[in-house]
Amino acid sequence: MRWGVINETLAAACILESGILERARKTGKLYVWDPFCGSGSFLLESLMSALDQPVRNLDGKWPFQQWPIHDREAFEQFRHEVEEVRKIKHDLDV
Repeated sequence: MRWGVINETLAAACILESGILERARKTGKLYVWDPFCGSGSFLLESLMSALDQPVRNLDGKWPFQQWPIHDREAFEQFRHEVEEVRKIKHDLDV
């Protein structure tokens, strides 16, 4: 980790706990101010969460796919569901 860069998981947790997403869903407007002027973790996590879009692309190889307990069918179903969610258009003023 570099100095001054917040972990995206921590940024997402802060956004989820802030209540900003619930407010955006009620009002249709998402207001986010990121006073840290860093890598934009709060802004990206807020936007992607509000739009129900995964931040990361699930294509490619992941280490867990080599685990003996990995359920390939379940993971492929999950990938399919994520792709379906990505197709949804959201009416949100950002």
